[in-house]
Amino acid sequence: MEGVRKSSFSDGAAILFVALAGLAFFGLSFAARAAEETHSLGGRTVTVSQADCLKLTKHVPSADVAYKPGVDVRGRAVTPAETGGSHSIVPPNNFTVDITVRLDKRFNIPVTPDLYQPEATIGTITIEGDKAYFNGQPLVTESINKLAEICSKLAQGK
Repeated sequence: MEGVRKSSFSDGAAILFVALAGLAFFGLSFAARAAEETHSLGGRTVTVSQADCLKLTKHVPSADVAYKPGVDVRGRAVTPAETGGSHSIVPPNNFTVDITVRLDKRFNIPVTPDLYQPEATIGTITIEGDKAYFNGQPLVTESINKLAEICSKLAQGK
């Protein structure tokens, strides 16, 4: 017959391919479900997987990948990148950020500096080490603590 092409797969091979692909898909989805937990957080039911936890976890590199001046990736001595002549800037551990709203832009009020300042302070975010506060209140909620607990269990395979 003209115009009809035969497949390079035999019918049996095609069925076997589809069956194996289906098993792989369902096997992967079963494995993904095995590595997740469902909990109530903040009045809502949420499902947390190991993949979710990886996205939420703070990365802490191991000591063997940290930058070492004067040493290349294979441990050989090299000229350090810090050649002197400049000062190192050390960022502060603690700092604050004022959250403000420009009233003139928000409400289309013309600026008249003699009558009012066109900026209103909404609050202050304070960073102290690795913790954040809004107007003195911690930005970590009980839900975040529970999520950390769930991720810890998933990491341990419990």
